[in-house]
Formats: sequence, structure tokens, C-alpha cells
Amino acid sequence: INAEYMGSVQMNRIALVQNQLGGSKKGYVDSAYDFLSFDDLLTPEQIALRKAVREFAEREVAPRINEYIEKAAFPEFIISPLRESGLLKEFLQKPYGEGMDDVSLGLMMMELARVDGSVLTFVVVQLGLVIHTIELFGSDEQKRRYLPKLANLDIIGGWGLTEIKIGSDAKNLTTTVTKVPGGYRLNGDKRWIGNGNRDILVVWARETESKKVGAYIVNMKSEGVTSTVIKHKLAIRSVENCEIRFNNVFIPEEDKLPKATDFNAASQVLRHSRAFVPWAALGLCIGAYDNAIKYLSERKQFGV
Repeated sequence: INAEYMGSVQMNRIALVQNQLGGSKKGYVDSAYDFLSFDDLLTPEQIALRKAVREFAEREVAPRINEYIEKAAFPEFIISPLRESGLLKEFLQKPYGEGMDDVSLGLMMMELARVDGSVLTFVVVQLGLVIHTIELFGSDEQKRRYLPKLANLDIIGGWGLTEIKIGSDAKNLTTTVTKVPGGYRLNGDKRWIGNGNRDILVVWARETESKKVGAYIVNMKSEGVTSTVIKHKLAIRSVENCEIRFNNVFIPEEDKLPKATDFNAASQVLRHSRAFVPWAALGLCIGAYDNAIKYLSERKQFGV
């Protein structure tokens, strides 16, 4: 592809954007990014989902999110529209959801990231980490108890792996659980935990007897749990990442995820979620490009 051809494509694209902006009240451009006819690779259902999520993000997120980015506060206003949209339910496995495919999940993440990375991160934690972990490793009773409420955002969850002194070396985590009558006692800390000041937390901890890592659902209102929002972040400011300390917290036996028997379980969840990081990066790039094209088509300088 030579430079002259690419230049003509760029000018045609700008002309297209100008035409769309001139005749549309939407305030955004449907096709500004699609140099490679990306939609031709998608099914009609996937295209419809992408457009629906884009319209949702432009309508519900874009008009108000900057205020929350500036003050580094979670945008509580988004919970109700997300619940009403039923978006998270689309991606739960049956019988609790529709079990939509991974490409559709990536498209949803891309379109949310296009408008705001913080809202996307909130959804990723709730859906890709908390819900997915319970789907994979929870008992049937745990799935019945938690998945419908998580999908409907009646409860909001975090996912606790990273610790104050253990970051990338998560396999050597030091948070522990000790078996006691009726359940476990949890001690240790976690850090940089998104949604870590909400309702529940999936905590990865090492059993003191077997030394194996397992997963436990912790009620954040339990005695001995202390959660503090980390201040002065430079990025993803609307996600309230927390530092959490556990002081002899009791976890009932029924809140241990029975199929998470070692650290490989945590790795499986991470592999699944990390596969969607490029979709988020793509969405951020699309958002930057679309806004640059919009600005370029409207900008007036030196009388031109």
C-alpha cells in the first residue's frame, strides 16, 4: 500500500466523518475506525451487539463520566442502566445466562473501552473475574446463590489475588486460611483490588496445613475485614482500587470454592481474562482515533 493511496483513504475518511457529523445528532461516528472492513468478519448478531453496546456507552456513560474521572470516584449512576440492559447476563453460561461467544465478549469490551476504560474495568472484574471464577470452580449451590445476583448487579464483587508485597509473583502469596470448626479463619492482605469495597470478594489464600492455594468467597461486611480506597491514582481513576486487610476473618465452609484446588485455578481465570486485554486496548485506540477525527473535522484555525 503506497503513501498516495493511504493519503486518499484518509481524506475520504475525513469527508465521510464530516458528512456523518453534519447529518447526525448522535455525536459520534459509526465507521471512522474501519479501514479493514472489520465488520465483514462478524456475524449479523455480533454486529448488532457491537452497535447496541456503542449506543449504550454513548448514551449512558459518555455524558457524565468525566466528572467522576476528575474526582476519582466510582460512577454509581452506571449501575442501574447496566442492570436494565441485561448486558452481563448475555455472557453468563447457561442456565444463568445466554452463553454468548468470546468474540462477542471482546466486542462488548472494545466498545465500552472506546468511551471509558474505568467502566470497562468495572465490568471486567465483575464478569471476567468474579463471575467467571464461580462459574468454573463453584458448587452448584454457590452458582445458584451468587451468579444471578452478580449478573443483575444486586451484589458487586472484587477479586483478591495481588498482595501488598506480592505482585507479579502471585504464586507465592502469603495470605492464609486455617481450618476451624464450621469453616476457616482468614489472615493477610490484598492490594490494588478493583471493587474491593463492595459486597463480596473472591480471595485467593494458602491453606496453612496443606500449603495449597484455594479460593474463598468473603462477605466484605464480615468482622475483621478492613478496606481502604487507594488515593492519588493517575489512571483508571473511576475504579476504586483498594488495600484490604483480613484479621482472623471467619469464612463459612460453604463459601470455599470446591473446585479451586491449587494455584492453577487462579492461572486459568487470568489466562481467560488476559485474552480480552487486547480488545480493551483496541477500544481505547478506537476512541482516541474517533475523537481525533471528530476534532479535526470541526477545528477552525487561522480563518480556515
